[in-house]
Amino acid sequence: MHAAIGAEGGTSRLLTVAEVADELRVSYQGCLGMIRRGTVPGRKVGKSYRVRREDLEALVAPVSAVGGR
Repeated sequence: MHAAIGAEGGTSRLLTVAEVADELRVSYQGCLGMIRRGTVPGRKVGKSYRVRREDLEALVAPVSAVGGR
């Protein structure tokens, strides 16, 4: 499990591009493009990208509220 230390000192789960793509139901390449453009907040770690679970949840929360799910 990957974890990052947040501003408050707690740890948060870091997701891979494949995990984020699966949750957003988009292709790996599509997700990677969204991260590179800044549509999905992510950080480069070595040669790959990671997205904090909290950032992904904040991104999809407004969509879920509108969809009523």
